[in-house]
Amino acid sequence: MPYNYDDQNIFAKILRGEIPCNKVLETEHSLAFHDINPAAPKHVLVIPKGSYVTYDHFAQIASRRKLLTSFERLGRSARS
Repeated sequence: MPYNYDDQNIFAKILRGEIPCNKVLETEHSLAFHDINPAAPKHVLVIPKGSYVTYDHFAQIASRRKLLTSFERLGRSARS
């Protein structure tokens, strides 16, 4: 399946710092931040740093190290 990344999407703008966010955790590979319209008391969005269109796209292209590092650090952050 071909993926067409739109570099003007809201998440790309957040990653570039063009739109502010309330960061929870930032790693080399991902950014976690509070949702501006939370559906729960603790509602955090996690986005990969890269030109990915879907999670499946991220999982296909990202290295195993990138995937594991992102999830391990997020898990530690959630527990603290």
